[in-house]
Amino acid sequence: TYLRQFMEKPPPVPTLKPEQRAILKTNYNSLQKIFNRIQQQLTIIDHEIDISDLELKLKPLETLLKRLEKAWEVAQEFEELYLRMKQQLEQVAKYFSQLKQGKSIPVQPEVYLDQLLDTCDRLADELDALEAQKHSIHELELPYRQLIEKVQSLKEFVDELHS
Repeated sequence: TYLRQFMEKPPPVPTLKPEQRAILKTNYNSLQKIFNRIQQQLTIIDHEIDISDLELKLKPLETLLKRLEKAWEVAQEFEELYLRMKQQLEQVAKYFSQLKQGKSIPVQPEVYLDQLLDTCDRLADELDALEAQKHSIHELELPYRQLIEKVQSLKEFVDELHS
C-alpha cells in the first residue's frame, strides 16, 4: 500500500520551493530504502529460486526511483542557478550604487558590463538547457528577468555618463 501510494502520485517535478524539495528528498530516501531492502531479500532467495519474474515486477519501482533521483538532482541545479542569479543581482546592485554615488569602483563600467553580459548569456544557456530537457523553469524566470533589468539599467546609466 505504501508503494502503491508512490506509484499513483504524479511524476516528481523539480522545484525551488523548500517544502516540496523536502518532500521530494524524503520520498526519494524512503523509496530507496524500500528498494534496497527488496534487493537484499531477492539476493538471499536468488540462491533457492529463479527471481527473474520478481525482478521484472520491480522495474516500475526502479523507474520511479530514477525519476525521483533525477527530479532531486534537477531541483538542486535549480537552487544553485537561483542562488547564482540572486548573488549576481546583489553584486550588480552594489556596483550600480557605488557608481551612482561616485565611489571608487573595482572595474571600469564597460569592462564590468561586458562581464555581466557574458554571465547573463551563460545563465540564459543554462535555462535553455533545462527547458530543452522538458523542465519547467518558471520559478527561475523572475530572478533572471530581474537580473537582466538591473543590467539594462546599469547599461543605460553608463551610456548617459558617456553622452
